[in-house]
Amino acid sequence: MIWLYAVFGIVSGVIGGMGMGGGSILIPLLTIFFQVNQTLAQGFNLLAFLPMTLAISLGEIPVPGLLNVIISSLIVVPSLMNSFATMERL
Repeated sequence: MIWLYAVFGIVSGVIGGMGMGGGSILIPLLTIFFQVNQTLAQGFNLLAFLPMTLAISLGEIPVPGLLNVIISSLIVVPSLMNSFATMERL
């Protein structure tokens, strides 16, 4: 059964790499085949998206002037606070 998780992860990664959101494949696969709660499936999708996002952003941030830390903080901090305040307790 674990190999099926790996296959779904690879398929969603390939589709995500082609420009279509991998979550549009991964979330339905998890909810239909594994009876995972949709909220949890969306969390898994975000978790799977995080390494790719970090790798890309860490490669781009060293360019001088590309990242405005103050503006970024004004967006990221309230967003994180709202996410934690409104998340379902599992």
